[in-house]
Amino acid sequence: MLKAVRSPGLCSSHDTLDPFHDCDLGVAHLVNMAAPDLSRLTHREKEVLHTLGLGESNRLLARRLRIAERTVKAHVSSIIAKLELRSRADATALSILRHAEVHTSLGLPNGQ
Repeated sequence: MLKAVRSPGLCSSHDTLDPFHDCDLGVAHLVNMAAPDLSRLTHREKEVLHTLGLGESNRLLARRLRIAERTVKAHVSSIIAKLELRSRADATALSILRHAEVHTSLGLPNGQ
């Protein structure tokens, strides 16, 4: 499961032929922590959390959600605070690791 939050080429100090070697991005603690209560988030915050997993910049997320970039930043900060996360990277990893749950909480049909 943690392989989903690893990226090739980020830890160049390792000599390996495997581009997906065990280079932890600092979010391994999410796998073992108690699942944050997504019901604490507003619908819009859940939408932002859902899109964070795409790995796009705030500007691109804002365009995708049709809101201001400043509003995206505010929502990300709120998500981090409400879910007691450490960083945006944690929120992004959470979006990836719990994608199905976030997706369902938005009431989206399968495949979107």
